[in-house]
Amino acid sequence: MKKLNSKVKYTVLGLIAILVAVSMSSCDDETELEVKLFIEGTWNATSVTGGVSDDDGDGVSGTDEDPDWSITFNDDSYTVDGDAIIEGNGSYTVDGDKITLDPENGSPTSWKVEDINADYMRASYTDEGDDGSATIEIEFDKQ
Repeated sequence: MKKLNSKVKYTVLGLIAILVAVSMSSCDDETELEVKLFIEGTWNATSVTGGVSDDDGDGVSGTDEDPDWSITFNDDSYTVDGDAIIEGNGSYTVDGDKITLDPENGSPTSWKVEDINADYMRASYTDEGDDGSATIEIEFDKQ
């Protein structure tokens, strides 16, 4: 009986250790879960701040006052409608707090999700390339 109690004790201690390890997992894992939970649907851009230093189409168009575009995330694909200078259709992946848009006819871009919930998202994009740079923050409301 003493051996059984010892095995139970070690099993319980092992389970507690696993729970502690899971609860101390990185913030990226928690953010990734939130992004995956909330991302599907249509997001309307409500504010675009920052800028693009060239005219090669890196980043997004629109003004702080009236960005006229949206992104619809559906399964592993996305579609952009409106005046965004993001290639309009493609696939996307979520890794931690990053959403990588992989357009059908363009270069992939990674967006850092700063904040997300059921009806609001704020994301940023930064690119320092040879032909210019872009630093943009976008706020979205879910349709």
